[in-house]
Amino acid sequence: MKAFAAAASAALALSPCLYAEEPAETEVSVRGCFDISECGENPDALEACRLNNFGCSADGKPVEILLESRPKDPDLPQLLTAMIAKWPSNLMSKFVKEAGEGKHDEDLRKGFFSVYEETDDSPAVLGQKYALKDGRALLALLFHFAPTDSFADETLGFYAYNPADGSLKPLQGYASDLRENHMQTNCFPDVVSYELKPDSVAVYHECVDGSIFDLQQTYAFDGADFVFSEGTLAVPSDRKKLIESMNAIAPVYYGFYDIDGDGFAELLLSNADHSKEMAISPSSMADNSVIASHDEKSSFTFFKGAVATVSRDRAAFADTYVKLKDSVQASTLEMNKTDAGVTYAIDGKTADAATGKAYVQSLEYIQPKIKWRRLSKVGKLGEE
Repeated sequence: MKAFAAAASAALALSPCLYAEEPAETEVSVRGCFDISECGENPDALEACRLNNFGCSADGKPVEILLESRPKDPDLPQLLTAMIAKWPSNLMSKFVKEAGEGKHDEDLRKGFFSVYEETDDSPAVLGQKYALKDGRALLALLFHFAPTDSFADETLGFYAYNPADGSLKPLQGYASDLRENHMQTNCFPDVVSYELKPDSVAVYHECVDGSIFDLQQTYAFDGADFVFSEGTLAVPSDRKKLIESMNAIAPVYYGFYDIDGDGFAELLLSNADHSKEMAISPSSMADNSVIASHDEKSSFTFFKGAVATVSRDRAAFADTYVKLKDSVQASTLEMNKTDAGVTYAIDGKTADAATGKAYVQSLEYIQPKIKWRRLSKVGKLGEE
């Protein structure tokens, strides 16, 4: 939604795994073509489904488009005219017609177009042309559909034009990191939207209702792919304690890791040398958004379904173990060692040594790979 509005207006203690820069070995799913019969019969749903399936035949096959004249550097009207011949679009036809009348000259000079209908469902198509290093042209197409006032569906696709043979082909697996939903909260709706720029694409992950935080990620175009550049977090202004806690560690990195395996990844923040870190719940139902944090005297250790803040000094320490369920604290164990010995407390109540040790021994240690990303700002929702 932000992308469309902007475009329209502008036309373990010391655990080394935690500090790994490489991405987790997870399979990225990028939706490609599908059989349009799967869309159902509801007219609104069908229209959204058709937009999501742009560039595909009705039976789910990618459609290759040819520009018979094989122009070396086709402009947007040329590319869209070829597309319309294979895949009719009233919106793109409208833009081509208006471009011929000289109504979009400034946008065309930037390789950009935006066209929409002022109807209840606000369908729109936006596009940005980029130059690939290998001589091909890259066309990003963004389809926007808003079935309700509070929810919009956006689908981003890419085409590559090859002047050698005049072909315009869909790139179904291109820019997969950009199109992956990194932030997954339990709020509804959890919306992903985009903003196309001449040198980058901004991705907005936001929650319309009950937001803990929103995320903007910027991917810079390097002539071959879209490469992550920076991220910005925004927190509701009424969550003052959370904002203060986040800023207290002076975060310059963020990452996501699903501690309890419920499908909603916790947000991790870190300062420059990882001596201060914080884990934040993605759940709007959490009484306390901060699950755990540590300073220079301690570090995180991860277990299956739990995280511990473990003191580096083992002569005298104060360790805290937090078990999660559905992204909120299910139970905690506090283990303190002094000259008098070791004491245990579970959920604030004193526990004997056998019970405390059993709590710790029940945890299965794991070594997650966190993909840390550069964080440029933590702000308040609504701030520019």
